[in-house]
Amino acid sequence: MPFALVALYARMLPRLDAEECLRAVDIAAMGAGLMEKSDQTRIRAEWRRLAGGGNSATRKMSKEQHAVILASMGIGVQCRKA
Repeated sequence: MPFALVALYARMLPRLDAEECLRAVDIAAMGAGLMEKSDQTRIRAEWRRLAGGGNSATRKMSKEQHAVILASMGIGVQCRKA
């Protein structure tokens, strides 16, 4: 696996960990009945969307990120400076 791809994964780990912690808080609060009905509905809708294959956050990838992904597939790409 290319080092740049591993570096990108490592950079995202804290964010993923934070998302998991926040989701655990939501689960506990929902299970304990501490949330407003509107919040419960919103969170359930988000969980259903994620379970259906949606992304929790849609971000545009940089040219460098695209290059890393393509390079991991054996496709060479050179990023031009704008």
